[in-house]
This record gives sequence, structure tokens and C-alpha cells, in this order.
Amino acid sequence: MKFNDDLINHIMNNIELGLKLKPGEIAVLNQGAKAIKLSENNFKIINRKTFQPESLSEVNFIAIDGGNSSIIETNSFILDFIKIATVEVKNKKTRSANIISGFISATYLKSNNSENSFIKYKVIDHSGNLPKYAPQKLELESIKPSPNELKDAINTIRKSIELNILKESCSKRNNTVILRDGSLISSDNSYEPELIQEIYSTCKTNKNLFFGISKDSLIYTNYGNHLTSLMYNIAKQKRELRHKEWSIKIGESSTEPRVDVFIALLNERAQISLRIDVFNGNTENLALLTYLSSYPAFLGYPYPLIVADKTARVSSEETRLIKQLIHRKVKNTNLKKLENFFNPHKFLDTIR
Repeated sequence: MKFNDDLINHIMNNIELGLKLKPGEIAVLNQGAKAIKLSENNFKIINRKTFQPESLSEVNFIAIDGGNSSIIETNSFILDFIKIATVEVKNKKTRSANIISGFISATYLKSNNSENSFIKYKVIDHSGNLPKYAPQKLELESIKPSPNELKDAINTIRKSIELNILKESCSKRNNTVILRDGSLISSDNSYEPELIQEIYSTCKTNKNLFFGISKDSLIYTNYGNHLTSLMYNIAKQKRELRHKEWSIKIGESSTEPRVDVFIALLNERAQISLRIDVFNGNTENLALLTYLSSYPAFLGYPYPLIVADKTARVSSEETRLIKQLIHRKVKNTNLKKLENFFNPHKFLDTIR
């Protein structure tokens, strides 16, 4: 296959690295957060020596992450298999890894009291009593019916389950560092604000530190630049930050409890920087994370979250097996027909 020069030049022109902040450039943050003015002078060096390795070897780290995979997809009914892993690490060694798994379904139902439809979900256990951690409210308002809205609803419920498991973990532990894959600022998820408030109160009482860490942060600036990569590239040019771990504050929550939002490099040799949320945070506490971020396979990402991600991941083989078993058990041709309407392209995929 040949490519003309216009295509190659077009690609080259659109993959240039951002190397400088523009006047007035700020982060575009989700609902519930407010950006602060960005400046190349606001980078802070993270001092690894804030905490001695000997003292850190006695600290317990808890990480939680969730994974899900679609089992049934139709235009009005979706069923996902989910896993949520809670991992405990001490002295850079995994002490325990607990998995809770099950199914979440989402479907449309017509409201009797209005013209609008709503999303009804159900949580079904596989192992570990997953329904125990599900929100009590079993319905979500539908804004614009579509398969994507159903998928978003399932992710909303999964994240709420994760937070309930986190809340339980916080209540059972003292002087522990707790890591969540994701933000601590509640979005438009109607279940999150109350849960995050409860987690904050519990952490404060039990003297736990709580970080929300996003490896694939989709934060852009008002000029359309991807923020984490922009900050990484700017820092690379600054002589005082070379061979250093660093952070820069980019925003904070607009409501209490206050959550500070940072972009940070947790290992001097890391290839990416991360978004990190922390309650009433300061850069001294970020030094705790550098202690855990030297795993060679993913430099700059805390080891407990690497283990949690691997443990919670639903493999393609696992998904295929569950799909096969369910189709054998559900002896109803309607399922096949509905799936055909959802994905008619599969018929074309079989043409050779």
C-alpha cells in the first residue's frame, strides 16, 4: 500500500508536541471542579526524602480497581460482567488480593408518571456479595435513550460499587494509604457526592490518606492541548526538573471537602505523567507515591494499582466463555435476534 506525501505531512503536522503554555491557558475540568491559572513557574519538585524507606516499609497500601466486559448487548438491554479488586501491599509486596464479581444489567422502562423513560438496573452476584455494595436506588433517569446511555449507566453503578467497597475498607483501617483508580471529584454521577463525603470523613477519623490516580486522564486545556502530556513536555525542557519527580496543581473541587488536583511525575524515568487527586493535598504527601512507582513494567505508576488493574481485568477469553455459557442456558431465539439488530455489521464481517 502506498501513501501520498499529503497524508504523511498531514500526520506530521498534527503530532507536534506542545512545549509551551499559551497566555491564559487553563485546564478544562469536569463539573464539580474549577481550574486555576497555569504557570510554568508553579512546578514543584517532589522530595523523595520526605519519608524514609525504613518507615515506609511498615505502611499499608490499599488499592482498588474495577473492570467490566459486555456479555449481552442489544438496543434496549445490556448485561456486563464486572470484577472489583482490592489489593493490600506492604513493603512493596502483595499481601492480599480480594475479588468481588458479578453482573450488572441495564434496560429501559417506561415511566408511569411522565412521558420520559428511565433506566432500571439490576446487580446479580457471582462471588463476594456484589449486591451488598450496590446503590439502593434501582433507577436512573434517561436523558436520551441509546446503547451508549445504557453503558454509561452500568459504569455509573460500577463506580458507585467501587466507592462503597472503598468506604468499607477505609472504616476498617487506620494510618493506611488508599489508592483509587480514578478521580475523587464527583461528576454527574448522582451517587458519588455523598459517598465521597463519607469516605473523606472516615479517612479523617482513621488518619488514612486517600489518593485518586488517573493514568489515562482526558483533561484538555482551553486551547485544545492534552494537559498531562503538555505538562510532561514542558517539564522535560526545564533544567531544574531533569532527573526529578515533580507536580503541578491544576485545579480543585468547587465544593467541600476540598480536593486538590495535580499533574505529577512519580518516577524520574517515567514516560507519562498522571492526574492525582487528594483531599486537602500538598506535595509532601505525593512523596509517598514515588516510593511505590518504580516497577519496571510501568515506571511512574504505583505498584498496588498495577496489581489491582491486573486482578480486576476481565480477559477476552473469560468474556467469550461467559457468553457461550449464557447463550447455552438462555434457550430463547429472541436473544440472538436482538443481538443481530444491535450489530448487523457482523454479517458483513463473515464475507471473505
